[in-house]
Amino acid sequence: MILPLLTNIVLIALQLALPNTGELVSNTTNQFVELPPLWEKEIVAYAEKLPIQSDGRVKPLSTYSRFLILRLSGKTSVKRLDGKKLSSTEWFLDCLFYPEIAKKYPVFIVQDETVLENLGIQGHGKKRDRYAYNELVSARNKLMDQAQRYSQMPPVERTRIQEQTLNLADNLLAFEEVLGYLDFTRFEFSFPKDSMLSQFFPNKNNVPLVEIVKQFPDIKKKLKEISQTMDKEQVKKELEIIRNFLGEVGNVVHTAEHFTVVPPSDTAKNVWSSPIDSVIAVFDPSTETVPDMSIFFLFNQLMQEQDNREQFQKTFLQLVNNIIQKAEARGEYKKIPVEVFYYKGNFLFYSQWIFFLAVVMTAIWWLSVDNRYLKLSVISVNTLALLLLIGAITFRCIIRGRPPVTTLYETILFSTAVAVILAFIVEWLTRDGISLSLASFLGLLGLFLANRYEMIEGTDTMPSLVAVLDTNFWLTAHVTTIVIGYGAGLLASAFGHIWILGKLLKIKRGDKEFYNRLSRGIYGIICFCFFFSLVGTVLGGIWALQSWGRFWGWDPKENGALLIVLWCLVVIHANLGRMLGQAGRAWGAVILGIVVSFSWWGVNLLGVGLHSYGFTRGAWNSLLIFWLIETVVVILGAYLSSSERKLKI
Repeated sequence: MILPLLTNIVLIALQLALPNTGELVSNTTNQFVELPPLWEKEIVAYAEKLPIQSDGRVKPLSTYSRFLILRLSGKTSVKRLDGKKLSSTEWFLDCLFYPEIAKKYPVFIVQDETVLENLGIQGHGKKRDRYAYNELVSARNKLMDQAQRYSQMPPVERTRIQEQTLNLADNLLAFEEVLGYLDFTRFEFSFPKDSMLSQFFPNKNNVPLVEIVKQFPDIKKKLKEISQTMDKEQVKKELEIIRNFLGEVGNVVHTAEHFTVVPPSDTAKNVWSSPIDSVIAVFDPSTETVPDMSIFFLFNQLMQEQDNREQFQKTFLQLVNNIIQKAEARGEYKKIPVEVFYYKGNFLFYSQWIFFLAVVMTAIWWLSVDNRYLKLSVISVNTLALLLLIGAITFRCIIRGRPPVTTLYETILFSTAVAVILAFIVEWLTRDGISLSLASFLGLLGLFLANRYEMIEGTDTMPSLVAVLDTNFWLTAHVTTIVIGYGAGLLASAFGHIWILGKLLKIKRGDKEFYNRLSRGIYGIICFCFFFSLVGTVLGGIWALQSWGRFWGWDPKENGALLIVLWCLVVIHANLGRMLGQAGRAWGAVILGIVVSFSWWGVNLLGVGLHSYGFTRGAWNSLLIFWLIETVVVILGAYLSSSERKLKI
């Protein structure tokens, strides 16, 4: 009892006496772990705007680290062992400069503990929890073996546990890659004592790579000088040593190949390189030119100064400014601060929660006596949420220089904004409160789906475009138009739900005018959906003619768009022929929602056709559940339609 108490007192005294060396905390095995000090705000602010090329575009390090940690843990922040929260950028800096500590952070989300049981790992006793790298590494080989077997299976044949095992293996490899980004600063090589090369590094058994790089131009000159006079066997021996050295350097280069923070000096080149890549030319015996190695040297200097935060900060600012200047010279930096501001602003997060507040206020408004002040409050809150959503979409357009519909994720945001705006317009025309209530609900639902999409995918939602989409004109003309049709179709479906459920639950039972207005609104929105879907489909055909040499090819996505147009035509034709009553319009609108969801998401999940670039994993089950529920609503609507016709007879 006394010894542990004395140990704790000594450790606390050390923490108080040495505040700048980090913190000593106890882990789950009662062993004390020294944590590095928290990163200074200035260092984090500069790190956030450090440009890095990834997924075909230049982005801030804050975006890169945000989606990496989101992929690993399903969150955009990390808790240290002492409970303090780290931003994604701070976590990334810990991975670079304190990799052994970063291995102890619980960042790997395991959705089902069965995955760990299959690996022989003791779980935390929870079905779903986060684990540290050090908790998983003992079963790494077994995990990779299982993942290798599962990867060879067709995706449709994999079980949920097998998919999760694959994801965990991929995440482990991604994390290990980040840990190795600065391995070149820790790399050392031992030259044999009897080697000529050892003369360049007297009294050193293990020579850091940075010193070898500095000396290698002289080493190349020396080799050329002595190659004519030295014994051939000795020359062969020296070359063999260099070959071994370069082989080991090649492994280090491989571990850091995706840490592409060095812009090329040649403006004709578009591919950035890693710091170690930038010095490879030094080892080329055929070149005398010494490349720009400033960034390589600065990273090595940072590693030496990591325990002196004051000097580290100065060097780090110098490094970031060096990279920024090179990126600015290429015209690839001007949007980086905008993207940092966009993600730090959390526009979509606040918009989602303000829409949630609007839903709560809408419920209070409907439960109270018709209170105009409450209605004005609902309008104001919805307007604020919509403005934040539009602001987020606008920032994304500025950052990408593209229309707001280049990915499935962006179509969710855009169609949500379209649906809310249309609901506002209908509310202005009818003033019955239904459309205003739908604006709150659809705004919340749309942003919830967007958030879930981002969490599940865990990848950058502003990637570079596939070649066929790389045209702003057709993205604006075709995709924007068709997505407006999506938004209108889903809004019509929402109105259809209200009509059917309202009738079944006998809401406003005696208010025929209420249901008349609702029915007219449904029909008007279906006509709106038809117009934009038809125009968008025709424009898509023209684009296909220019891109693929044919107007129509019965591609699944084309068929999906055609289904929307045809179903709208069916409803419009049946209505003009007086074959549909109000109930018919309602269940027709619900079917339209099913068709839109299939065209929008379903065909992408087929994984075939020229439009299969939008595949989203794990969405089939959600879609099937949605279609099943909607089928029940359609059946109820058909029952009401049948009853409506009998009453008229």
